[in-house]
Amino acid sequence: MKKLILIGIVSILYAQYPDTLDIIINPASGSIADYYRIVIYVKNKATGQIDTSFNGLIELCTDGDWGYKTLNLQYLYAFKGSVINDTLRIYRAGNVYVYGRCAVGRGRSEMLSLTPLSPYKSVILYTGQNLIRGYGKGNYVPTSIYAGDSLYFRIILTDKYYNPVSGNLPVHFSSNDSVAEYFPDSLTLLDSTRVKIKFKIATYPPQFFQPSDSRFVYSIPYDQNFKGDTLSPSFQVFAGNYEKLLLVAPGERHFPGDENRGKKGTIPYLPSAIPFYLKLFACDKYHNFLKGVNDTGILVFNPPDTLIDTVPSYINLINGVDSFRTTIFRGGAYVVYGLDKNINRQSPSVILQIVGSRYISEVSPDTVLSGNAIHLKIEFVDPQGSLVPHSHPIYLTPVNASNLQPASGIITPQVVQMELGKFEGDVIYTTQMSEEIKIKITDDLGTGEHYTDKIFVAYLKAVPDTLINYPNPFGKIGSEETYFVFYLPKPADVKIYIYDLFGNLIKKIEMNGVIGVNRTKWDGRNEKGKKVSSGSYIAILKATSGAEEIIETKRLISIIR
Repeated sequence: MKKLILIGIVSILYAQYPDTLDIIINPASGSIADYYRIVIYVKNKATGQIDTSFNGLIELCTDGDWGYKTLNLQYLYAFKGSVINDTLRIYRAGNVYVYGRCAVGRGRSEMLSLTPLSPYKSVILYTGQNLIRGYGKGNYVPTSIYAGDSLYFRIILTDKYYNPVSGNLPVHFSSNDSVAEYFPDSLTLLDSTRVKIKFKIATYPPQFFQPSDSRFVYSIPYDQNFKGDTLSPSFQVFAGNYEKLLLVAPGERHFPGDENRGKKGTIPYLPSAIPFYLKLFACDKYHNFLKGVNDTGILVFNPPDTLIDTVPSYINLINGVDSFRTTIFRGGAYVVYGLDKNINRQSPSVILQIVGSRYISEVSPDTVLSGNAIHLKIEFVDPQGSLVPHSHPIYLTPVNASNLQPASGIITPQVVQMELGKFEGDVIYTTQMSEEIKIKITDDLGTGEHYTDKIFVAYLKAVPDTLINYPNPFGKIGSEETYFVFYLPKPADVKIYIYDLFGNLIKKIEMNGVIGVNRTKWDGRNEKGKKVSSGSYIAILKATSGAEEIIETKRLISIIR
């Protein structure tokens, strides 16, 4: 019945035109690789004679598929109602009719029997998508799916012009979903085969590592002499229902499609006091992040610590993913997980190994008078020595250089401010005795104690004519040298004479003195380089500037071996 109705419709349409087209193609059989001779006559329906009044284009197609180019020529020009001795190639194989139409008439050829070319490509089609022989694939509107769903596809072996052919072609499959599963994952294609593919990575919203916002599937022949194909048009894979929270730390990256972990990478050791980012994802079963979760996410640290700072304190999961700017000021191991406050889902925990930052310092000079300025330079650095640009107060405490116990004097100021990881300025240490100190540096960040290099602070009662030495006595292992310290009001030539108690000269030390505090060393050896014996010795300092004697003073020193 349907066939009769169709014939009736065609008859009515043809009846609208005064002419008919007589299309003659020779030969009537062969290969689509061949050329065929085509003759067309535009004939008047009433008389059966050629309508010599018609000059114009005649449009051609195969089997009435006017929307597809399945011939090498879509238009021929008729002169005085005829097209004579033109050549034609037909790309559609099988039992084929060539149709023609023009302004005055319609017509078709007798049936042609054309064989396809040899196998050339594997064509992949949606279930329900047509293969247009001689042209390609028909239009199709794909259905969007959810992560974890499967789609069925057909894969067909064709010649160069999409005509199905028989043959033996091993193929496998690929996709821009890196973890898609294929059933089967490869096959030997004989004609037309059904394939099931399961997708796990959502395309919307686009995953961070997934550049495409739509999904593609590829058929790839193992034999490189054959062509593969891409499923078209592309389609969407949506994230599923909200099931999981995922916390991603530095060194890790979100990896959707993995049902178990959802991320890859290893968390490195992280320096304290340097901000880093923790990302919290609202995810489906396959760790695709998804928007629209009506909840807030927070971070939970164990152990809790007042020296942990997160900005913001919570995030809105309706965006699917957001970041916490996190700073941990104390070194140690911290377990942290994400939590949504209302639905009460908890992410797997991560362990953060925080390596404490530290201070480095420089002091100058290394010998000063009590009450004089000590120039102090401090930097806050990470374990690799790079500056940590953090601003915070630090505390200065003078300690004894040998046992790190509190020193006898007072340092001012006791608190200074680190600005973007640096401090540089003068401090003053005042004492009523000569002593060797270090400056202990601490903070409220839990960084740990840092000590500067040694500084000898000289307390000279009768400046400028006082000579002191430290240590005194000296000579034992660990303190085999002593330093002479004195003050000069002007530059001078300095000589220090060391005598034993019998008046014998043991050692003479010469130096160019400068204005202010001066220091020089004696290693406890005589002029011949031999160690002197234990006992008491007298050091006499003479400082002259030209003919002027500036200082002459004495000091009793002791050596204990």
